[in-house]
Amino acid sequence: NGSAFIIGDQTGIGKGRQAAALIRYGVKKGGCPVFITVKKGLFSDMYRDLCDIGSPELRPFIWSADDEKHSADVTDADGNTIFKRPSDKEQKRVVEYINKHGKLPPEYDYVVTTYDSFKSGTKDYEDGQKKDRKFGKNEKPGPSHFNGQAKRDAMEVLAASSYVIMDESHNAGGDKSNVSKYLQYITTRTKGTTFLSATFAKRPENMPIYALRTAISKAGVKIDELIGAVKRGGATFQEVMSKALTGAGQMIRRERDMTGVTIDWRGIEDEAVVQKQREQYDTVIGLFNDIINFQRTYVDPIVNNMNDEAADVQGEVDHTPGTRDMGINNTPFASRTYNMVQQVLLSLKAEEAGKRAVEHLKAGRKPVIAVANTNEGAADEAVGMSEEDLEMPDLSVNLKKGLQGTMRITKKDAFGNSTNEMIPFDRLSEEGRARYQEIMDAIDSASSGLSLSPIDVIKNELQKAGYKVGELTGRKAEFVYNEDGTVRRVKRQDTDKKKTAADFNSGKLDALIINRSAGTGISLHASEKFKDQRQRVMIVAQAQGDVNDEVLLL
Repeated sequence: NGSAFIIGDQTGIGKGRQAAALIRYGVKKGGCPVFITVKKGLFSDMYRDLCDIGSPELRPFIWSADDEKHSADVTDADGNTIFKRPSDKEQKRVVEYINKHGKLPPEYDYVVTTYDSFKSGTKDYEDGQKKDRKFGKNEKPGPSHFNGQAKRDAMEVLAASSYVIMDESHNAGGDKSNVSKYLQYITTRTKGTTFLSATFAKRPENMPIYALRTAISKAGVKIDELIGAVKRGGATFQEVMSKALTGAGQMIRRERDMTGVTIDWRGIEDEAVVQKQREQYDTVIGLFNDIINFQRTYVDPIVNNMNDEAADVQGEVDHTPGTRDMGINNTPFASRTYNMVQQVLLSLKAEEAGKRAVEHLKAGRKPVIAVANTNEGAADEAVGMSEEDLEMPDLSVNLKKGLQGTMRITKKDAFGNSTNEMIPFDRLSEEGRARYQEIMDAIDSASSGLSLSPIDVIKNELQKAGYKVGELTGRKAEFVYNEDGTVRRVKRQDTDKKKTAADFNSGKLDALIINRSAGTGISLHASEKFKDQRQRVMIVAQAQGDVNDEVLLL
C-alpha cells in the first residue's frame, strides 16, 4: 500500500539478513536498493549477509568519502578486500550518470552509504519543501556544501526507483538535524522504505522519520506534538505505538527467549579478598566524603561572599557545573559521584574478572569481558604517553582532581559573559588551607591499590596465564605491564575493530574486552562459519549505564 515498514527485531535475530534479502528483492524488481547505515564498517557486514543468502555477486556502489581511519572498502570474513571504495573521480562520474539517467550505471547493483554523508548542502528541507539555505553574514558555502548537495540531489533523483533500507534507524538524526530533515524529505519520495532498529523509538526526535510513511501519519498531530507525546509517554507509550503499528501491518518484532542461556551472579568467596575490597572501597569513599565536606565548609562561604561582592555590579559567581559537592547536585548519570563510584567498583572487580576469564579458557570456553568505562580520560591527564616505566597509577589521581576542582568557579558579569578561574588559595581561611593540605596528604599516603586502568588489569591477568587478548573499545592507548610489575603507557595497536573481531573468531585471540562500541555490526557468537567454534561466555564486569546498550552487547 505504499507504506514503510519497521523491522524492530531484537539484536542478533537477523535484521542484516533481512536487509540483504531486501537488497536482492530490489535488484530483481529492477529498482535501485540503497542501504544507509551508521558506520562504514557495516558495509562489509552487509556483503557477508548477502553471501549468506546466496547473492555474493551483487556489486555495491560504495558512496562514501575517503577516510584513512575508517575504511569504506568491503571485506570478507577473513579481512580480504572484495570491493574497494571508488575514487572521487569515479564517484563524481556515477553522480553525473544518476542525474542524467535516473539510475545507477550498469556496473553497480546497489548503493551503500552512511547517514552523515547527507549532513551538508546548500539547501534546507522543511515540511517536505526544498529551499535555498540562508548562510550567516560571515558564512559562505564551501566545497563540502556543494559536494554534499550534489549527493543529496542525486539521491533525490534515485528516490523514485529506490528501495531505501535505513539500518539502525534510531541514529538517523534528531528532529532539528540536517540529516533527519533531508531523510524526511526523501522518505516520501522513495519506491519503498524499510527501517531496521531494535530500539526504533528510543529517541522521540526520530519519530518524524517514521511518521511520514506509516499509520502514525493518520493520527492527525503535528510533528512537535508527536515528539512531545513520545517524551511524556515514555516506554509505555512506545509499547502502545508499537502494538498499533504491528496491527496496521507496518512493523514486526521478534525476540529470543534466552532458552539454554544461564546467568551466573558470581560473588567473591575468598573472605580475605572480600575484606581487602571493603577496606579499599572505604578508603576511597572516606576521602571522597572528606572532599565534599571540605567544599561545603570552606569553599561555599567564599563563593557566597563573592556573590555578595558581585551583586553591586549585577554579576553572579557560582560553582563551575560539575564541581559543587563533587557533582552530587548534578544529574546522577553525569555527576562526579556516579562516575567515581563506577570507577571504584570496576577497579575492585578487575583482577577477579581476569581470573574468572582464565577459568573459562581452561574449561574450553572463549570469554568476552564487557565494561562500560575505559577511564582513558583520567589516564591521559595523569600520565599521557610514558616514555619510562612507572608504577600503575592509582585511582587517587581522580580524588586529587576532584579536590582541586572544588576551588574552580565560573564568573558571570552583568552582560552575561562567563569566565572560569580558580579561587586564590589564600582566600581560604587558615583552617581551610590546613584542611586542604591534610586531605591532599591523606590521598597521597592512603593509596587505595585500585588501578586507574582496570581494563589493563584484566588484560594482564589473561596475558600472565599465557592467553592472547584483544580489545574492542575506543581507547587510543593502554598500559603494558613489565615483568617487574611496572607499566608503560603506549599507543594501542589493535584498533582495527573488524580485524580484531575476525582474529577472535578465527582463534588468533583467546579473549576480548568490549564496551558499547562493539554493540553494532559485530558478531562474536560461536558459528559454523568461524574457524574457532569454542563456546562463548560473557563476563559482565561492568554493566552499561543505558539498558539499550546492554541489550546491544548481549
